[in-house]
Amino acid sequence: MQRLKQVLRRFLLWIGAVALTIGICGCARGNPEAYGMPTDVERLFTTAEQLQTNATSTSDYNLPDGNYRWDFLSDDGSLNVSVDAPVTAPEEPLLLVRAVASGFTQSQITGIFRCLFDGQSATTIVGKNVQTKASVQEQLDQMKQVLRDEAYSDYGFTKEEYEEAIRRQEAAYADAPIASAGEQVSTDGTMMTIRDDSQGDYQALDARTDAGDTLVVRSAPENDRSQLPSACRFDRYNAPEYSMLSAVWMQEGDALPPYAQGKLTISYDQAKRVSDALLAAAETDVTLLAAYVVGDGQTGNTDGLAREAAHYAYRFVYERKVNNVPVATDAWTQDSGESEVPWQYEQINVHVDDEGIAQVRWIEPIAIQDEEMDTVSIVPFPQAREIFEKMIPIVYSPQTDSANPKIDQIRLSIGVSAIHLSLLRVENPSAASKSGLLVPAWVFYGDIVSQTIRSDGTAEPSYHRQGMHGAEGNRFAPGPTIVLAINAVDGSVIDTSQGY
Repeated sequence: MQRLKQVLRRFLLWIGAVALTIGICGCARGNPEAYGMPTDVERLFTTAEQLQTNATSTSDYNLPDGNYRWDFLSDDGSLNVSVDAPVTAPEEPLLLVRAVASGFTQSQITGIFRCLFDGQSATTIVGKNVQTKASVQEQLDQMKQVLRDEAYSDYGFTKEEYEEAIRRQEAAYADAPIASAGEQVSTDGTMMTIRDDSQGDYQALDARTDAGDTLVVRSAPENDRSQLPSACRFDRYNAPEYSMLSAVWMQEGDALPPYAQGKLTISYDQAKRVSDALLAAAETDVTLLAAYVVGDGQTGNTDGLAREAAHYAYRFVYERKVNNVPVATDAWTQDSGESEVPWQYEQINVHVDDEGIAQVRWIEPIAIQDEEMDTVSIVPFPQAREIFEKMIPIVYSPQTDSANPKIDQIRLSIGVSAIHLSLLRVENPSAASKSGLLVPAWVFYGDIVSQTIRSDGTAEPSYHRQGMHGAEGNRFAPGPTIVLAINAVDGSVIDTSQGY
């Protein structure tokens, strides 16, 4: 992160001599915070009021008639960028909106509960000592499966952190009672308030059907930074553990990959209707960002038990909509040992297979404050494109260097496949709570493929990674990660690994 800030500062010194006519007022043009530095959210409100000369409607955005195409190859061949992407923008006016981490509403959880458990009875346990050895062991089994699938980043963990969580769970197993002193009662999906002096009060639901399906919710409505992320997780009993290993990005109308044919018989349209119905029951306005075909195969990297996938499902990845405008998201994961992303972006994932909904993963829902905001003017696309073409080599070229003398070069190949004008959350890093703004942004989605070339001339297998500083590993697949995001109010670069 520090290196990125250094190259951005160098870029600011250089950019003064370049005619980037983005129509920014003089105070923003000379302010380094306007180009990738930590964002003062109050300044954005002031800037938005001053920027009245740029685009305010779709007709003013100067979108290209066809795809935007551009190619770049660094002199040493280590960075290759290829853009062939449609550019889309919403018809609705774009607003600058305040947002907070709110936890889940009872209405959302009730809707999900009724949709998933329709016609079934479910129970929960109230009282002390609800974690018996059997329940802790069940959680341990699930956690170890997640570790084998290398899916720990879905829950905001690095591998080392998840291994430590497993060790703590194993310690909890030793102390857990054989029988629970709690009382098992029926539940209609109502969350209970849990008093926690260390984490702060939160709401929780642990529901289980007679068939063994589980719905687990942890909701932190106070949105304090000290609290764990709010999360809603559903697992159908005995459902395969699907992961992104060898996942295939699906577009509507695409045929199933040959190896999944005959093993996944539900159609894309049927599966999407099932998934959409769940989010409709939660009374949450969403739009589909991406869909994948995923399997339950394992690499064997953790336990040596490699396995080809025997079952397949669709994984639907959603974006929330605010005022009918999508809110961009990216599943960013830190694996470099530096500080983790302070406030994870909202992520909504639903897995549907031939038996219905197999898994639901939903973290960090947001709530909107001050909905009646003024419309802001937008940097038109030609200027956003110019900023992109200047910034993409500056952001990514340093990442092709290596301090390891055994590595000659790291080659990055970036392909941009879609560009959306949408809202993107910018965090207020100085606030005690998880709060910030939904800012209009030009979001460049695509793939980032990394390959290490050793000094002896050998090359390691290439792999996909996520985001500007995101995780690297074979569990990631082609699909829309955020390659670069440009604040459409002031032209700054938003680093999604930091949230601002």
